[in-house]
Amino acid sequence: MENLSKRKRDEMIAFLEFLKKQHSDDDSLMAINSIERELTAKKYGLIWEEHQEEVDKKMETHIPVFSEVPEYEVMEDEHNTTFNFLLEGDNLHSLNLLEKTNRGKVNIIYIDPPYNTGNKDFVYNDEFVGREDLFRHSTWLSFMSERLRIAYKLLSKDGVIFVSIDDNEQAQLKLLMDEIFSEDNFIMCMPRITKKSGKTTSAYAKNHDYILVYTKRDQDIFVMEEHEDNAFKYADEYIEERKIQTESDIRL
Repeated sequence: MENLSKRKRDEMIAFLEFLKKQHSDDDSLMAINSIERELTAKKYGLIWEEHQEEVDKKMETHIPVFSEVPEYEVMEDEHNTTFNFLLEGDNLHSLNLLEKTNRGKVNIIYIDPPYNTGNKDFVYNDEFVGREDLFRHSTWLSFMSERLRIAYKLLSKDGVIFVSIDDNEQAQLKLLMDEIFSEDNFIMCMPRITKKSGKTTSAYAKNHDYILVYTKRDQDIFVMEEHEDNAFKYADEYIEERKIQTESDIRL
């Protein structure tokens, strides 16, 4: 089956090559090459307008450093043989510093990002991003992309990452994480109950959000235990077709 879009792109690129021969001055070649780059850019997946954060600009000239606060030490036992540490500050600062000290050493990452609902839950460059912002999805994706790419570098080879999200950006986040962590490393999208109460209006009640789960590489890291539920203890005429899944059958 012919890819019509690719054929059109190839025809335009061929025409650009013709123009290069007709216009050899630097300005014309730079303009033509810029058009060619756009034509050959990624054609499937997320495309968004990139935005720069104020923190990115500051880090160009100011390198963040950790400052130890002894009175806030978190020790596992009185002998101080094992310790944990808590980083307080801008998360991009912390991630960049962790990348230098803990690259490939983190086994589990959980991220609870802003859901970008438009209800003053997402602050970007010290301003709330509201629903009326035409670039609110692009802004959010730029924000998430930079942090998730560092998170990928932090994960160990057997690491796993959990990211919570709701309907506002779930679809966009899934495509972004497929790009960064690879679709092959996608484990599951887990629905999570956020409230059990219903609604008195005629609208649907949104009582759940999601957790996207990815590994650093395609592997079996979850083994499900056999579970018996009395609500499903009866068999019917389709039992042989469906089969009953046991611990040996279910591996994620």
